[in-house]
Amino acid sequence: MKRSLTIITLLITSFNSIFSQINDSIDMTAGYALDVYYNLETGNHPEISNSEWTVAFSTGAQTSSILINDGRDVELYKTTEDIANFATIGFADTVGIANTWTKIYNDYQDWEHSAYEDGTTGHPNYGWGSYNSVSHIVTGDKVFILKSLNSTYYKTMVVKKDNGAWHYRYATLDNSMDTTLVYQATDLLERNFAFLNMDNHTVLNREPSNTDWDMLFTKYYDTGISYTTTGVLVNKGVEVLQVDGDTTHTATYVGETFGEATNAIGTGWKSFNMTTFTFDIVAGRTYFVKQLDGDIYKLIFTRFDGQSTGKTLFSKELLTSAPSAINENGNINAFSIYPNPTNNIAHILFDADAQYQTEISIYNVVGKQVYNETLAINHGLSTVNIDVKDLHQGIYFVKIQNGTKTQTLKLNVAH
Repeated sequence: MKRSLTIITLLITSFNSIFSQINDSIDMTAGYALDVYYNLETGNHPEISNSEWTVAFSTGAQTSSILINDGRDVELYKTTEDIANFATIGFADTVGIANTWTKIYNDYQDWEHSAYEDGTTGHPNYGWGSYNSVSHIVTGDKVFILKSLNSTYYKTMVVKKDNGAWHYRYATLDNSMDTTLVYQATDLLERNFAFLNMDNHTVLNREPSNTDWDMLFTKYYDTGISYTTTGVLVNKGVEVLQVDGDTTHTATYVGETFGEATNAIGTGWKSFNMTTFTFDIVAGRTYFVKQLDGDIYKLIFTRFDGQSTGKTLFSKELLTSAPSAINENGNINAFSIYPNPTNNIAHILFDADAQYQTEISIYNVVGKQVYNETLAINHGLSTVNIDVKDLHQGIYFVKIQNGTKTQTLKLNVAH
């Protein structure tokens, strides 16, 4: 009993501690040659060349996004050609680029709306193809012209997406190379995208696990300002709130609404000074970033060096490691899972001011529910034990629903 009380005391002390501000930086190197995936919790920041891929296919079985590497001048044009004429489209047809074909772009409001999906009207139309409710296959019905990393022009189309498998055809305009890539999306579900270099016909696994990063420092084409820029895009499920004021010290997220736009941070924290030819940081601008597990960080940019070094400096501060779930009648807080990682039983520690009916659900990284139970949480400090020994090894998210409020904790199952 004394040992249990000690554990609970340590957990409460940790939960109520005041988190300190940490100064950090990332380096995209000269010319912004690297993509940097940043984890707010750990500070880990894998650095990966951004000049090695042409297009990227979303890995979800029910997704339709195909990004182009517009940060490295990959261009995509939607043509008026019929897919039946794919093999006969040649050099003479490229005059259409300057005349009737439409240049299209990624939409960084959402990772799921890419250049290839331009003109989509929603299900069953996906821009590049249409869904068949009988076969459950999305069949391509558009031909595109793509300018690659080395400025080679390819004719491209999605032949189909069948049960999560992409069938992507591309050929040089002289037909010296004509291939159809078949990629099974479920082979890489722990990543958001699989990447293809069309110039050397290589499929790349270049992205960290989608549970290991919050922000991507990258170069991309911003349709809002109509040129290529460098900024910050956030991971799927990460939420952002921008607060402007006289001082970043007094900024707060209380009473405000977080948004899920991919470019919610974007380039809005800096501007180019035409007098000094350096970048200024926007004064009084604070970002609050909510991670997948509900942790909230305060993020303040302090310096941006531009393309000479590609270096960005910022401060971060963990404000809450477990946001409370509050219903109409009182307070209930689940502020720890232990042990974590676990291979058998996960203990969730609660603190409640009364007894409440609470729903506990566990989801895997692709959003599939693998556990659900509704039970009474007792008044005061209490522990709920969840048997996870039958779950596959990996990262899970524990969603705790109490009334109309929820909170989410991260669980690592390691067998």
